[in-house]
Amino acid sequence: YTYVGGFVAFEVAVIALAILGNLSPEKGLHVVAECAREAQVRSLPLTFRVLGSTTEPVPQAPEVPLTIYGQYVDTELARLIAAEKPDVLLFAAQVPETYAYTMSVALQSGLPIVASALGAFPERLRGVARSTVIPWDAQPSAWNDALLKAADVPDSTRRRGADQVLRRLPS
Repeated sequence: YTYVGGFVAFEVAVIALAILGNLSPEKGLHVVAECAREAQVRSLPLTFRVLGSTTEPVPQAPEVPLTIYGQYVDTELARLIAAEKPDVLLFAAQVPETYAYTMSVALQSGLPIVASALGAFPERLRGVARSTVIPWDAQPSAWNDALLKAADVPDSTRRRGADQVLRRLPS
């Protein structure tokens, strides 16, 4: 980083993404793993955090920008989201969901949401500001582009990868 008149310029901006719940292939485990791999290859400023567990092993940091929190108590999910401070919530389900408790908590958070266009997701997100629904079978690059857009990252940064960001130093 460099210091510039009261600001620190970081060479890498990080966009924190959270995936809620027990992540299985049906809930998008492989999609998330592929998105993390693709973000690494493209040098995108995305970090993926599973707030829950996974049903099978996947590559994790430092190999790819993906970490796993582990199991949590359902009643603590809202607090956990607040503590983790994600920029965007991701629902990459590969089979239709009828309701999804974690989507209810996500909606209450007011955070941007990117979800697959399957099951109840499109209906539950219809009219919700800062929500995006994309095809369930989209390529990892399309998922990542949707995540960057949801985080309000400019197009030029999406093409180049991580960009410089200025943050004010505390007084």
